[in-house]
Amino acid sequence: MLWWPIFLHNYNISHSPLPERQRSPPGLNASNGPDSLALFPRSRAQWIAQQGVRAAFRRRFGSEPADREARGATRNAALRAPSARHGTDRCRSLLANHARRSQLEDERVTDEIRGLSAGERATIRIASSEGVAPDFLPLVFAQFLKTHPGAHFQLDVSAPSIATQRVREGTHDVAVCFNMAPERDVQVHYAQRAPVYALMRQSHPLAVRASVSLADLLPWPLAMPSQTLTIRRLFDIACSLEGLIFEPVVASNYHVALQNFVRYTDAITLTGYLTVHSRLVSDSLAMVPISNPELHQRTLQIQTMAGRTLPQAVTAFIALLMEAIESPEHVDVGVSRG
Repeated sequence: MLWWPIFLHNYNISHSPLPERQRSPPGLNASNGPDSLALFPRSRAQWIAQQGVRAAFRRRFGSEPADREARGATRNAALRAPSARHGTDRCRSLLANHARRSQLEDERVTDEIRGLSAGERATIRIASSEGVAPDFLPLVFAQFLKTHPGAHFQLDVSAPSIATQRVREGTHDVAVCFNMAPERDVQVHYAQRAPVYALMRQSHPLAVRASVSLADLLPWPLAMPSQTLTIRRLFDIACSLEGLIFEPVVASNYHVALQNFVRYTDAITLTGYLTVHSRLVSDSLAMVPISNPELHQRTLQIQTMAGRTLPQAVTAFIALLMEAIESPEHVDVGVSRG
């Protein structure tokens, strides 16, 4: 009569719990009560994102991301093989961006369910070049708050490449920056040529000119942006092609200091239209186009993370940004009237 214990033993084996990797993701168990059910969309999205990352890895390398061993996880044979290691960093970047997009999409859906992206408490994270940060973007923020009074802005200023990297990685919603070449893994919502101008005080002898060339600037002292900025790089390229040599009397990565310097001297600096257009009258400054074609090769771009579905508030802000770049005087008038 040994069949009964044997039957029980077999029964227990056949009904043992599922392996850990086959169980439902955390937060999907309704027995945890109402609080756990409230987390259901986020937990499900995170679990789906993890499965998507693993599936993408399997398609790329033909195996799981890691081999499980008694003492943890190690790199699998696919990653150890020299032929498979080629391009691994690129693959990791793509997988990380995929996971980040999934997380942002989860946050967007959750916020819209709560009614936040309609403007009640939306936070918009902006990465920008230094040229549009002091004057132009604050005007756009002020205009946007008239229609979205609950919006909040986080503005981080950096070199254009870093601003683009921030939206590529998903840490910021929008990048507003000057670029000289196409960027990968970002969506460009808007791009406009951003030529370089010569900036001087209104009493300067060149202020009455319709345009100037770089050769026309040789007799005058120059206040120059640092070599990390797109304006300076274009200027150096043009000077090299023309065989011109300048020795700046002031060099700085802070354009406001350069602008204030030319107010008090006959020096000339380089600038973009959106950088100073709102200050020309109040600061008694004049802006003259530079005719050298090399100084017309940069664009001002509005960028977001490639493949991301944007929250409603971010979409509305981008629409206002595009309008402000096209017609900045409309934003100036709108803010002053408000």
